[in-house]
Amino acid sequence: MKKILISFVVIVCTLCMYVNIGQAADPEDTHTISVTIDDVTTVTDQLGEYETEIDMLAKLMWNECRGVKKTAERASVVWTVLNRVDHEKYPDTISAVIKQRSQFAYSDNPKIYGEKNKELFEELREIAKDVVTRWLFEKQGVEDVGRVLPVEYIFFAGHGGHNWFRKKGSRRYWKFTLPDPYEEVK
Repeated sequence: MKKILISFVVIVCTLCMYVNIGQAADPEDTHTISVTIDDVTTVTDQLGEYETEIDMLAKLMWNECRGVKKTAERASVVWTVLNRVDHEKYPDTISAVIKQRSQFAYSDNPKIYGEKNKELFEELREIAKDVVTRWLFEKQGVEDVGRVLPVEYIFFAGHGGHNWFRKKGSRRYWKFTLPDPYEEVK
């Protein structure tokens, strides 16, 4: 029972990390996820299996979006990878998708993420962990997990300090119209 309670607290804290759940002026400004104890237990057990992939996703974000200011845009880079994992035409593991030839700017060079860059790297790692947690809840059938990028968006390109996300075969870019679970409530 103690393990389940601790796991639940860890998951809830991870999901709320970037959300100010204080006083919202409007109840619609908050993002609530309804989960069961079984969902939390399952996701907690699975999350431990993704530590290496979470590090890989943080390293990918380091190269693809460390200069991007909005957390939702950074998180969308991770969602792009996860959308590919779930897509029939791409590899079915995070590692394999990230390491696909000529797809992402990924480096495993430990010098890049050294002590002087530790704070930013940890911030990116927390975003990656948050998105993987939401994705795992989604795989459990939990609805409205706080996804910031729809499943059909599997490509992005950087331009002007932002990443622009698109579907396969489309030249139209995502306009970030989903609720932003990372936006601070004012």
